[in-house]
Amino acid sequence: MSTLNITCPVIPGNPAATEIFWTRKSDHERWNNSQLIILNVSKTDDAEYTCTVFNEMIPTVGETTKTAKTSKFHLNVFFPAFIKLFSESGKYSREDIVVNETQEVTFSCAAEANPASDITIRSPQNKTIAMVYKTNTLHSKITNLSCISAGEYICTCSNNYTNGHPSISKLTLIVRCK
Repeated sequence: MSTLNITCPVIPGNPAATEIFWTRKSDHERWNNSQLIILNVSKTDDAEYTCTVFNEMIPTVGETTKTAKTSKFHLNVFFPAFIKLFSESGKYSREDIVVNETQEVTFSCAAEANPASDITIRSPQNKTIAMVYKTNTLHSKITNLSCISAGEYICTCSNNYTNGHPSISKLTLIVRCK
C-alpha cells in the first residue's frame, strides 16, 4: 500500500487565501486542508482530484471581490489483474455449462485490472482457444461441440502487477452425446 501526500499548488498572496480544500470527483469527498493525504491508496481512490482556493479582497472603498481558482489532477492507481467472472456469455453463474452435441457455446471472461490485462482461455487439452492483449474482456465461441469438447476450461489473466502469478478461473463444460 502507498500513501498519497500532495499539497495544493498555491502561492500565498495578499490577502491570503480564505479557504483551501480538495474534492474527489467520483464521490464528492472533501478535505478542508491545503494538503491532500490518503493513507493506503487503493483502486477506489482512482479519480480526479481538484484543489480549490477562495480569495476575498475587501477594499476600503468599493465592492468586495471574491475569486476561486482550481487545479486538478487524475490519480491513476495501478493494481494486479484478477478475474471477476468466467461464465457462459449472457449468464452470470459459475456453475457447470451443459449443452448438447453439435450446439455452440460462448465463453466470457471478464477481468478487473489497471493497466488492462492479457486474457487467455484454454481448452481441457490445454490448447489456447482465445487470447487478447491489454483489455479486460474476452468472448470466445466454440461451435459444433462434440464429446471431446467436454471438460474443464481455464481463463487466466495477468498484467504488469501480477508478478508472474496470473488470476485463474475454471469452468466445466458438459456435452451430452448420443
